[in-house]
Amino acid sequence: MLLNNLSFKKNKVEFLYSIYVPGYKAVVDLLLEFEGYLETKILVSEVDFAIENNTLRNVYKYGKMYIDEGLKYMISAGSIPNRLNEWKQDKLVEYFLSELPRSSSKEEAESAYKSYKALNVCQNVLELHRKKFDNLGLIGVTPDTMIAFQLVNTGAYESAITHLTTGPNIKSYHLADAWRIAKNYLPKKKEEIAKIIWTRGFPKDDIHWVYNFAEVALYLGFKSEIIKILNQEVVRLELEPPRFYEELVKALKLVGAKASIPKVLLRAEEYVSSNKKRVDDCVEMGHLCWVAEKPSLVKKWFAKAIDYRIEKSDSSFSGAESVISQYVKLTGDHSMQKKRILILERQKLYGKAANLASKLGMKKRARGLREIQKMLATK
Repeated sequence: MLLNNLSFKKNKVEFLYSIYVPGYKAVVDLLLEFEGYLETKILVSEVDFAIENNTLRNVYKYGKMYIDEGLKYMISAGSIPNRLNEWKQDKLVEYFLSELPRSSSKEEAESAYKSYKALNVCQNVLELHRKKFDNLGLIGVTPDTMIAFQLVNTGAYESAITHLTTGPNIKSYHLADAWRIAKNYLPKKKEEIAKIIWTRGFPKDDIHWVYNFAEVALYLGFKSEIIKILNQEVVRLELEPPRFYEELVKALKLVGAKASIPKVLLRAEEYVSSNKKRVDDCVEMGHLCWVAEKPSLVKKWFAKAIDYRIEKSDSSFSGAESVISQYVKLTGDHSMQKKRILILERQKLYGKAANLASKLGMKKRARGLREIQKMLATK
């Protein structure tokens, strides 16, 4: 072989380039043997030549090599789509799109989406891949729960998780959503997400997500560690409305640290007391006690809220009625229906109040209310 007369690889390559013309297959094959020396411009020339001569086998052979080289050097969002637009070859567009994205990173998702949008030929192929690349387009933005669940609704569970766990400004609720998606749809990702959440540490940015943190800890086998962490958080709780403590109480129950729950209830009660009996706070306190499995305290706090509504209202008592309905719905306990007698009494509807008292078995009260109604009627 003529090349054997040359001693150095560089000289051999330069010689081959000097004699190359499009379609000179023997030269191209020899250049391929010198790994790293075949320039993409040669592959472009070979594809152009193959298209011109309708040699479809070579179109795909050298076109595929060109795509592989381009992806290797991360130029997918630039020259490859432009070249594919010139060539208008379904098979090459299909191969290119099937190779994207090359990794699950947000950067690669964004690059792949840009490449897809840069293509304007072979519409039938583009349509087949549209759903996949629309989903990739959603990944490459700041984490957003709504976007993540759009991805979930299309079955793109892994994309949804990637969207929530990579990039800037990741919050505890993003990771909590990722954990829920993994649990419900993609169990193979549970360990990965759990490790991310545990490594991030206690969700100080939002205590609402402490239950997820505790759940993750148990999944990873860190029971003693999470109990210690939760007990420490109980000691240094800031004064917050009772609803802020519900997830903490759930977490304490989950890990078997119920002994700390009364301390949380005491802290919540401090807040309610300092806020001068706001009805919403009393209702929240009732819900918190329900989570803590303290039914007598649930009744106590709902009763306070109802009494306060009845006492302070002048005309409309819908607020008190609403709180009674909440209590019945939450507990299934109808004993709070007696409070409706007080509502009717405040409205001076003594006959209706007497009927309700009688219905609830409060005969003495019913008689008294009927007497008042009669006296007022004859006055």
